[in-house]
Amino acid sequence: MESLYLVQDFIEQQLQSYSCDEQLIMPINLAAEEIFVNIVQYGFSNTNDKNVIIINCFIENSSIFYLQFCDMGVPFNPLQKQIPLIDASIEERSIGGLGIYLAKKLMDGITYEFTNGKNKLTLKKSLVLPK
Repeated sequence: MESLYLVQDFIEQQLQSYSCDEQLIMPINLAAEEIFVNIVQYGFSNTNDKNVIIINCFIENSSIFYLQFCDMGVPFNPLQKQIPLIDASIEERSIGGLGIYLAKKLMDGITYEFTNGKNKLTLKKSLVLPK
């Protein structure tokens, strides 16, 4: 968890190098925080796992930002998680699910794949602000 600030700084530096607006940096960083924290808290079954998360980001056509989280933790597709009952009372809600829900709302797309023993979650965000 102590690496969270390094992750956010890395993402912010990448976005600033493309002169991205702060209105885009904040939601991307928040979505990244939710994903990173979930991987750290739930992605590794025991302390013998290789607790490494590789984060890649790249920009396509100067207008679409991709952020990919890759880990060798427990296979888990967060996109298959049911949408949380956000309008329900606290007593009616189940624990979990809000982080991926928030990331879905903040980003323009999220994909998941499990290949070669690795979880790969890719977030996509348009760098063009709506008018």
